[in-house]
Amino acid sequence: MSRQDKPLDRPETWIAADLQGATCRLWAMSGRSIKARNQVTLPGGIADPALAETYVDLCHMLGARADLPLIACGSALTPPQPVPARPDHLSPASVHDSAAMALPQEASLYVTPGLIQKSPPAAMQGAETRIRGFLSLNPGWDGVLCLPGETTHWALISADEVVSFQSFLTVGLVEATLQMLGLKDADWSSQRFNDSLADTLSRPELTGARLAEAKAAFTVATHLAADSAGQIWGALLGAELAAARAYWLGQNLAVIGSDRFLRPYETALRTQAIPVTVADEERMTVAGLTEAWRQMAG
Repeated sequence: MSRQDKPLDRPETWIAADLQGATCRLWAMSGRSIKARNQVTLPGGIADPALAETYVDLCHMLGARADLPLIACGSALTPPQPVPARPDHLSPASVHDSAAMALPQEASLYVTPGLIQKSPPAAMQGAETRIRGFLSLNPGWDGVLCLPGETTHWALISADEVVSFQSFLTVGLVEATLQMLGLKDADWSSQRFNDSLADTLSRPELTGARLAEAKAAFTVATHLAADSAGQIWGALLGAELAAARAYWLGQNLAVIGSDRFLRPYETALRTQAIPVTVADEERMTVAGLTEAWRQMAG
């Protein structure tokens, strides 16, 4: 019997996983409760043997054989197929995922489907599960969710549905620019960040010029590292806020993010005097995967 053919019987112990790029986070679950967690780097992707080793270890922590269902989300999985923009169902893993993922043969693999939007073109894998988790913990919530990350998503929520979303590669552009200047690990000046944010929020067409100015000022030593980092972050995030204005202006807004990405977004939004609800990214991810587990039996 293949993994996909196994019946859905929703055992009380199971494994949750979020696979983003080469990073995989796994949680050993008993019902809705986290009993153990682990994070592993997978240089070989989902076929890396380290994934199977971590999965087996977590199964044993739960006192089970290595055959517990694994419910997974994330960008490392097969790209999503066109589905309604609504994160409310669980689909079996595709043949590609089931065959390629390094898991014991006895394991059952299920993947939460990503979302695809035709116009403007956009896709999310992993963020839809965090949205699902947020809505499960905040029933009846309407407004906009901002999910900062390597790809940042702004999602309009109404009646427990994703009505539309817009995506940005701002974080990747920031990190690439900082790395080009040797500022990858530099902290950023809040004052320079705020000034640069306000500038490009009102004049986004000058974003490229402001980045060039930050580079030049650092090169000739008229800017400290923190000043240039602040100007780069502010310029690019200001351009994003200008483009996403319809998603945050006058809206009920919540941000779901990890510490790595949360600070610049929260700071930027608060400079616009926008009340922001902050939700923990790990908690929303696990809550979303738990909703998928809860619906396994239909």
